Amino acid sequence: MGMHGTNDASFAIRRPQLRRLGLMAVRNACKSKIANRNRTVCRRYFRRQDAVCGRIPGIVKETLADICEIPYPGTGVPDCRAVFLAVIWEKARAFESAIRAEIAKGFTILAETECFWPRRRFTGKLAEFYGWRDWFCWWNKSRRCGRGAFRVIIFEDPSPQWQRAASMYGRETIMDVSVCRMKYTCRRMTGHSNRFHSSVNPEETEMEFKALFGKPIADWLAERTGWHIPSAEELERRFMSGDLVRIGDGSRRICYRIPGTGLCVKCYRSDAELDARMRPDGSIETHRLKASVLREIGKCRCSDKANTSCQEWRYHQELRQILPPNLLGAFPDVLERVFVPSRGWCLVENEIANADGSSPRRLLSAFRDADPEGRRRLLSRFDDLMAGLCDFAVRFYDPQNVLVQEGENGEERLRIVDFEPATRTLIPVDSLCPECVRMKFRRRVARYRNVYLRKDEGVLES
Repeated sequence: MGMHGTNDASFAIRRPQLRRLGLMAVRNACKSKIANRNRTVCRRYFRRQDAVCGRIPGIVKETLADICEIPYPGTGVPDCRAVFLAVIWEKARAFESAIRAEIAKGFTILAETECFWPRRRFTGKLAEFYGWRDWFCWWNKSRRCGRGAFRVIIFEDPSPQWQRAASMYGRETIMDVSVCRMKYTCRRMTGHSNRFHSSVNPEETEMEFKALFGKPIADWLAERTGWHIPSAEELERRFMSGDLVRIGDGSRRICYRIPGTGLCVKCYRSDAELDARMRPDGSIETHRLKASVLREIGKCRCSDKANTSCQEWRYHQELRQILPPNLLGAFPDVLERVFVPSRGWCLVENEIANADGSSPRRLLSAFRDADPEGRRRLLSRFDDLMAGLCDFAVRFYDPQNVLVQEGENGEERLRIVDFEPATRTLIPVDSLCPECVRMKFRRRVARYRNVYLRKDEGVLES
C-alpha cells in the first residue's frame, strides 16, 4: 500500500505512540501550569506577610476589652492564659523537629498530640476547623496540606503582646505579635502557606480546638495534667535498658508498664520474644507462634496502615467524635502513637489500675468470684455498655478484653483495654456496613455471655 494506506504497519504502530505522547504532553503542561500558579500564590502570600510583619512594630495598641468578647490575657482578668494551637499538616511532617524547636524557642509547649481525620471526611472536617463553607476551596487546601495524620502542638505565650492587624484576607483582627512572627517563620520553613497553621488569638484557639476535640481547651488540658507522653528516643532508651515492666501478653503484641509515669506501651513482639509467653502468675513459658502470625508481625511492625496499634489509634480518634462521654469513658483516656525504630509503631496509653495500684481483673474472673447480687450488678453494667456500643456500631469484637476497675469507695467500673477495629478477612464487609458491624457485635457478645449462662444459669434466671 502507499504511504497513506490504512494497512501500513509502521503507521499503525506509531499512531498509539503519538496518542500517548500527546496525552503526556497535555498532562505535563497542566502540571506545569498548576505548579506555576501555586508558586505565584506563595509569592503573593509571603510578600503580603512581609508587609504585615513589617508594619507590626508600628501598630498602636488598642483597648482589648472593647474589641473582643473573650477576655484576653494582659487585660487584668485573673486565671486567663494565652494558649495557642499549632497544626503541622501531613506534607510538613518532615519539618516537624525544626518547627517544634522554633515554637519552643519563644513559647512554653503544654502538650502535643497526633490527630487523624478519615480521608473521605477530611475536606468537611477542614471546613469545620477553619469555620468557612467554601467546599471547593477546602478540597484544594486539603490536597495541598495532605490528608494523612497531622501533629497538634498546644503552647502558651508567657508574655503576650496583643495588637490590631489585618489578616492575609484583609479582615481586621487581634493577634499576638510573637505568635504571628513564629507562624510566618514556620510557613517559610515548609515552603508553602497551607502546610502549617497556628491560631493567633484565644478566640480562634477555642473555636479550632472545639472543632478538633469537641471540648473546651481548658477541660482537655485538665484531663492531661500529669501525663508526659515519652518521645521515641526515651522509649528506645527504656527498651534497650530493660526499664519497662512486662504486664500483659497477646498473640501479637506485648504491653509494658512505664515506671513512674502512670502509662503503658503496647507494641509488636520483638524477635527475642516470639517464642516466649507470660503466664497469669507472671512467669515466662515457651510458646510457639503460628507461621501466619510470625509473617504478620514482620509485615506490619513498621506499616502505618496495617499496624494494629495505628489502627486502634485512628479508630479512637473517630470514636472521640461520635461517642457520648459515658461510652467514651470506657476506653483509655490518653492514647498516642510513637514510632520507635527498634520496635516499630508503639501505642502509649494511660495504665488502667485499681485505686490501690493493683491491676484490674477481667470481667469473667470478677464475675465468678462475686456473690449473686454482685453478679447481677456486673451483668447489668456489661449489658448496658454493650448495648450502647452496639447502637453506635463500634467495631469491638473481643468482649473478653473488658476489665473491672475498682475505685476508692469500692465502686466498680467497666473498662476496655484492647480493641482491634480492623478485620483480617479478605473483603472487610463487616467493617464497611454498620448493620454488619452490629450483627457481628451481637453474635460475639452472645457467645461470650453464654459463658455465664452455662456456669450459673440458675442465678441469672432468678
